[in-house]
Amino acid sequence: MVISSKSGLQLFYIKKVNTNIMNQTSVETTILGPQLSLSEDIQTNINLVQQRYHQPSLTAEMFETGEKSHQSVAFLYDSDTVSKDVLQSINQSINQGKNNRN
Repeated sequence: MVISSKSGLQLFYIKKVNTNIMNQTSVETTILGPQLSLSEDIQTNINLVQQRYHQPSLTAEMFETGEKSHQSVAFLYDSDTVSKDVLQSINQSINQGKNNRN
């Protein structure tokens, strides 16, 4: 979010944080690493990744898949380190899948 005032522009990074609804890992005992597991909510999962990967270059592209379910899918990558060729190939595959459904 950008706020303009007489003294200039101020940039704020705002994100939704819902740490109270994330489940503890329960399938396997976790000795090292995070103790929280992914949930059913895609926004919560994206926020969990953002909490662990503290880079403003982390990019999340959202799209829907499935003819009937319209399942939300997030494609996350670091825009500073991603291979532009690989990113272009993945985006072409995603768009080709969208075009095949229409």
